[in-house]
Amino acid sequence: MERKILGSAEVAEYLGVPVETLKHWRYRRQGPAFFRLGRKVAYDLSALDAWLDEQRQAAQRAAGDGSAA
Repeated sequence: MERKILGSAEVAEYLGVPVETLKHWRYRRQGPAFFRLGRKVAYDLSALDAWLDEQRQAAQRAAGDGSAA
């Protein structure tokens, strides 16, 4: 199975956020998992999609908690 690897610009476009936001998340150890290929920052598409699913689930749980009040 071939892994799809994305660079920061591709991930920023995929998520709809500026590249600077990704840089900020990396600095704060937030956001999707990344790794380095030499000096380049890279993201595995399957890990990125898993992170997005986690974010959706967390948002749904938070919305559910607020609506129960």
